[in-house]
Amino acid sequence: MTIPCEGADALLVCTPPPGSPVLTPRRESSGKLVARDDSWAGLSSMAQPPIDRLPSAAVEQDVLGDFVHRHTRSWGGVRVPLSTPVIGALWTEFALVIVLGGYLLAVRAGVAPCSGLVGTVITLGDRPLLTLVLAEVSAAAFVVSSPMTRGLSRAGGPQLALIVIGVATGVFALAGCVAVLLGAAVCLFVVFGIFVFVVDRL
Repeated sequence: MTIPCEGADALLVCTPPPGSPVLTPRRESSGKLVARDDSWAGLSSMAQPPIDRLPSAAVEQDVLGDFVHRHTRSWGGVRVPLSTPVIGALWTEFALVIVLGGYLLAVRAGVAPCSGLVGTVITLGDRPLLTLVLAEVSAAAFVVSSPMTRGLSRAGGPQLALIVIGVATGVFALAGCVAVLLGAAVCLFVVFGIFVFVVDRL
């Protein structure tokens, strides 16, 4: 709907009263200024027709999926640093396993003695071959995993599994030696206690 605008200032005359449709002034080709009824012009932005899509959203992208794909790796590929006490313990066990393996090889060659209660305990009940196999498996696991873990300092999933195998077999191989050392420590403690008791009685 259009109405003619009159007066010196057409904009003032064409301004509708409150509650009436908004009249938009425009000039026709003849030069006459008229006002056009614009039903949407006076409404708030919330009353405008809904926008169902953005012009830039023509191609949807999975941002989260792309980020996860670019910045995540499998657990086996992530190498974590090992603490200094753990590294020291691994190298200590490796050295002990090497010494034990060398001793057992000497025993099998008939160069070193292995008899009596101490020899039986060290060889896990007089089974030197089993003890030697456990020591060799442990040493081999440490030797193979050492270059892959930068000297047993950083390890991922496969490297940790190999280290665990070395630790487990090494602990079983050294169990007899540990038992002998604990027995010797207990004996020394008992002897020292008796010595202190005797000195205190004098």
